[in-house]
Amino acid sequence: MNHIADMYSLLLFISTIIAVGLSIYSIKSSPMPGSKYFAILCGSVAIFSFGYGMELQSESLKVALFWNKFQYLSGPFIGLFAFFLAADYTGNKKLLKSKARIIVLLLIPFSITIIRYTNDFHHLYYTSVLYTSNGFFNILIKNKGPLFTYYMLYLSFIMIYSSVIYLKTIFNSSSINHVPISIMIIASLLPWLSIYMNISNTAPFGIDYSAILLCPSAILYMFGIFKFRMLRTIPIARNTVFHHSKDGIIILDYNENIIDYNEAAVLIFDQLTDKYLHQKIYNLLPELMERGTLRGENESFDFSFTKSGIEHYYSLENIRLNTENDYTLGWIFIISDITKLVNNQKRFEVYATIDDLTNIYNRRFFIELFNQEINSAKKTKDPLCLIMYDIDFFKNINDKYGHQAGDEILRYVVATSKACIRATDIVARYGGDEFMILLPETKIDDAIALAERIRSQLEMGYCIYDNHKINITSSFGVTGFENYTTDLSVEVLINEVDKTLYQGKSSGRNKVTFRSLTQATSGS
Repeated sequence: MNHIADMYSLLLFISTIIAVGLSIYSIKSSPMPGSKYFAILCGSVAIFSFGYGMELQSESLKVALFWNKFQYLSGPFIGLFAFFLAADYTGNKKLLKSKARIIVLLLIPFSITIIRYTNDFHHLYYTSVLYTSNGFFNILIKNKGPLFTYYMLYLSFIMIYSSVIYLKTIFNSSSINHVPISIMIIASLLPWLSIYMNISNTAPFGIDYSAILLCPSAILYMFGIFKFRMLRTIPIARNTVFHHSKDGIIILDYNENIIDYNEAAVLIFDQLTDKYLHQKIYNLLPELMERGTLRGENESFDFSFTKSGIEHYYSLENIRLNTENDYTLGWIFIISDITKLVNNQKRFEVYATIDDLTNIYNRRFFIELFNQEINSAKKTKDPLCLIMYDIDFFKNINDKYGHQAGDEILRYVVATSKACIRATDIVARYGGDEFMILLPETKIDDAIALAERIRSQLEMGYCIYDNHKINITSSFGVTGFENYTTDLSVEVLINEVDKTLYQGKSSGRNKVTFRSLTQATSGS
């Protein structure tokens, strides 16, 4: 063996020492994205480099084969650890979350190691091995079998895939991060040069250069991880926000195809899986088709759908990704769950219109509906009547049985009233124990008959509270008009029905008193 071989072997042993040093440095340094896998990767490179250095120093076929097998304790795993490093460094943690994926990825290098160690039985990895000298090195001339090709294809795929992960990160990050990520790309591609030479049998002097190239590759990895550690904060932070956001995020390319999504999006769209990748967004969200194709400007809209029998509401914000020249690169969809907000708004709307004790319209909303009905009557010339009534001696009931009993009686009066009225009639709690019933398209005689029916039902019935049968009566005032005149209004009708009710109570309770707006007559 000449000085060239000695120098090359020395370089391999120096590479081993450097790799060990880098591994120790990584372990002792503060944790950084990718540093854990970088330490394992450097340890594997050290084993491989040392083994190949010893193989070149061997002086017999038996010793050379021993050190060749020694390299396979780590060699098949180097590409895998480079992939783990890429995923961890760029924040693509979801690539490492699937236990099934990890197991499959680990089984491949394990199988290659087993195949190499059992080659003497099947000769599918090396069909034959010769020990010879080419004038510079004592080398093993290996005739490669089909399983060696399988190993090279695996290494090519895993290393190129690692580089693709870095490339995707460059496109999704600001220019300040391009330098460290570019270093990581170069580091991941360097060993692939030796893979190409091994596959094409073009390696000078017939030796394996991967052991030498792995050392500068590891050094570049170190610079990318530790030297530029502060520059990695932004893309890692962005990636973390993407995957941990409570809002669903879906990324589209310029053809409106889905290219990525986060876990929150899966929680919103139960059917969203990887089968939707590279498919049109309209397949997932047909509501967009109704709005037409995506336009250039940013836009937003709300939509809803039913999940497990419950209506869910969402707000979608569409953000266009464009270049400095305003060329569309794609879109980001941010989907926020607004179900609680919408339900709260509905609840507030109900609170604004409904009396929470009796579950009928409150005074404010009743006046609003009253104005609508009187305006309608003005246009249609239809009759309109109003009933006002209260509970006789309600204060005495509260004093005797308590306010909870009074609340129960109010609900009882409402239930009795609602059982007598039409769907078009409007009943409301006007205040305290006072109630109003607005009767559209109703003549005064029909309104009086309805008031009498409710009065009779209340008189004949009773309310049960705390094992007490509580009998009640009510007094009613009725007013209305057959034809609208300009001097009629909500205020006029309420004032008239209030006077009518007061007049009836002054002459004796538990009766119906009525007053037409064109003539005044009393009855019971």
